[in-house]
Amino acid sequence: MNCARFLHQGAFGFLLVLVGICDGRLEAASLNLSWTDRSDNENGFAIERMAPGGILAQIATVGANITAYTDANLPSGLNYCYIVRSFNVAGISDASNVVCGVANDASGGITPNGNGDAENDSSGSVTNLSSDGLDSSSTRGAVLTGDNVMIAGFIISGDSPKTMLIRARGPTLADLGVPDVLRDPFLRIFSGQTVIAQNDNWRDTQEQAVVATGLDPCQPFDVGGSTPKECSRESAVLLTLNPGAYTAIVSGVAGETGIGLVEIYEVDNTSSRLVNMSTRGRVGTNDNVMIEGFIIEGSAARTFVLRARGPSLADFGVNGVLQDPVLQLYSGQTVIARNNDWQTADLLCGTGSSSCGLASQIVNLGLSLCQPFSTGGPTPTGCSRESAILITLNPGAYTAIVSGAGGASGVALVELFTVD
Repeated sequence: MNCARFLHQGAFGFLLVLVGICDGRLEAASLNLSWTDRSDNENGFAIERMAPGGILAQIATVGANITAYTDANLPSGLNYCYIVRSFNVAGISDASNVVCGVANDASGGITPNGNGDAENDSSGSVTNLSSDGLDSSSTRGAVLTGDNVMIAGFIISGDSPKTMLIRARGPTLADLGVPDVLRDPFLRIFSGQTVIAQNDNWRDTQEQAVVATGLDPCQPFDVGGSTPKECSRESAVLLTLNPGAYTAIVSGVAGETGIGLVEIYEVDNTSSRLVNMSTRGRVGTNDNVMIEGFIIEGSAARTFVLRARGPSLADFGVNGVLQDPVLQLYSGQTVIARNNDWQTADLLCGTGSSSCGLASQIVNLGLSLCQPFSTGGPTPTGCSRESAILITLNPGAYTAIVSGAGGASGVALVELFTVD
């Protein structure tokens, strides 16, 4: 058995090893997890899972000395991430490191290699996020109420704690010409279903520590420029997190709505990395489209699949979904790739140095948007209208924009997968 081992020293003297997605095969939209039990005083293990755009939540527990779990009946084609915690009568341990995998029906499996990446047994292609990180990621969109607040899931991979700065901006976006901004954002950070940090106005809690990062919300947008207006009402949280999956939720104080921005920055230089951020929110028109920015580190080009889902979210009970998402990828001010319906090639993708991959290649990577969400189930609602781009990008900063065909609006999910 060739499985990646992710070590983490937990509480109560536990040493957890989350091996994850071992033994090669993903069948019937299931993921197989296994880990090594090196403790002698646990009562059991708790398994937690996060789907794209969701919150990390406990899905199962197993008894003492049990070292495997199969997560069955998963919607296929989505990337899932897992952690394991030990527990006994004294409490629960810290989380193991995170492992991720894409649930496929029966078209080959994935096996983590020694670097923590996942390899497809049949084609040799990686179908989930690698251990190489993103330097930072941000998403701008409409912040509404109820289920339509902004929800950003992010994952830290590695074997050591990572210091992160998470910001929620609203009022200062007006200085950049954004209309209808969220005037008083409120930021909460979740581990599983537990709020581990929250902030309304950043200067009320960690002012000096945030200023010391050089990333406080009152920094001028231009060198020598003026302090952004109402910057003290922005939210920020500086915290050190163990590797794992977390969720940032941005809402408006007293139910206020408007355009907001959630940002995640790495502050220190440990070996652990920010490897993913997927965001669910409402897509409007004009300045109210969903905008996700990301930065690729290093010196080598990397291959990505970006997806914009809308109609198929209705199969999960999401109301008011975006019926026909359009995905555009920018480098600076230039559109370098575009897709409306993922099975139909766009002429823009055949020009310049940013040629897009084919729909058949996306299928071979296990990332088809039309894979059934359950074994033997129906094709996801409206999946042919969802968007995807397979592309190789040089290191740098990029922006993905999700809008609705014909100016439509609704709830959508933007996802980013590293596939090399």
